Amino acid sequence: HVASFAITAHGPALENVHVYRPGQATTTTFYETHGFTSTGMLVFSSNMDSPYESSCRGCALGIWKWRPGSSSPPVLLTPNTSAWNEHAAINPRTGNIAWITSQGEPFIPSNDWGATLRTDWWIMGPNGGGKQRLTFFNSPGSRQRVICAEGSWNPSGNELLAAVEVFNG
Repeated sequence: HVASFAITAHGPALENVHVYRPGQATTTTFYETHGFTSTGMLVFSSNMDSPYESSCRGCALGIWKWRPGSSSPPVLLTPNTSAWNEHAAINPRTGNIAWITSQGEPFIPSNDWGATLRTDWWIMGPNGGGKQRLTFFNSPGSRQRVICAEGSWNPSGNELLAAVEVFNG
């Protein structure tokens, strides 16, 4: 849903509400919005077009970019066939996108994903190019399992605040 925020005589309200289902989404498609780019593109994660779209709603997510209301199809910025990609944070200065991914980690998409998932922070350009790993919490030989989650850039775009959950043993 995309809506305008308004302050009315009765208090805060949402106006001009539009409901979107980008792509060839089914009724079981998972969407999670992450924000707008400076050019009005919506960045979101979804299991749309994943082989696991129906069987494991939260598995094999990809990061997508799309202009709401556009007839153009969404653009997949990350693979979503066997990696968990989520929590995109758009840098307000550069437009680069930091996101969490299980890329490079053993991950088997299943409904028991929480028992094995490992993620780290990566960064890519606004159009999905130049992907680089930012954190190495799940480095080989580590005796801990880490799941990174929600993050947000500061207004200058030079610091990223993020949640990190550490499972020891």
